[in-house]
Amino acid sequence: MAYIYLLHFEKQIHPAHPCQHYIGATNCLSERIENHLTGMSRVALINAAHHRRIKFSVVRVWQGNWQLEKHFKRLKNGRKFCPTCNPLKQWDLYRLNSAIKVPELTGLRLKEKLLFPVGGQN
Repeated sequence: MAYIYLLHFEKQIHPAHPCQHYIGATNCLSERIENHLTGMSRVALINAAHHRRIKFSVVRVWQGNWQLEKHFKRLKNGRKFCPTCNPLKQWDLYRLNSAIKVPELTGLRLKEKLLFPVGGQN
């Protein structure tokens, strides 16, 4: 089981590159976010943000697979799914394609995935 996550950067990475979102996937969410926070993620966009001291938030997490991550990335519109950019809109991913069922992690389930490694080890 993979976790697909959406990051929202507090400001644009660069005036010439107005991106403010990143969609990624991982098997261990807490470890991957830690890598992003420390600049060790091997993702150029996140490393550029880290170098420029631009903070980010994990704004959404879904359970899915690698194909779902590729589907989201092909849409090229992370802003559309971002609750920070669209606070009054509840984007329903079920409307994207009725064949895709995308359970979202929220509340305590998300907190557990961010604070503890997979397998319950501390």
